[in-house]
Amino acid sequence: MRLPPQAGGSDRPCSNGVSDLAAGRLQGSPYVAIRRIAVQYDQGVLFLRGRVTRFYEKQLAQEAVANLDGVVRVVNEIEVE
Repeated sequence: MRLPPQAGGSDRPCSNGVSDLAAGRLQGSPYVAIRRIAVQYDQGVLFLRGRVTRFYEKQLAQEAVANLDGVVRVVNEIEVE
C-alpha cells in the first residue's frame, strides 16, 4: 500500500518517495532474489516482503534500505526458502 504524498509543508517524507528509493536500492543488488523483494512504507516503517534462498540475502536486503531518510524501523518479513 502506498499512501498519497502529504499536502502542504510537511517535513515527513512522502511514502511514494521512500518506497521508490528503497525499491531502487534493492533493484541495484547483484542478487536476483533481492531484486524481487516488495517494499511498503507507512509512517516511518518500511516493510520488506518476498523470498530469498539464503539468510545472507535477507540481511543484505535489510541493510540496503536501513539508512534511508524517513525510515525509523524496518520490518523484515522476507522468507528464506
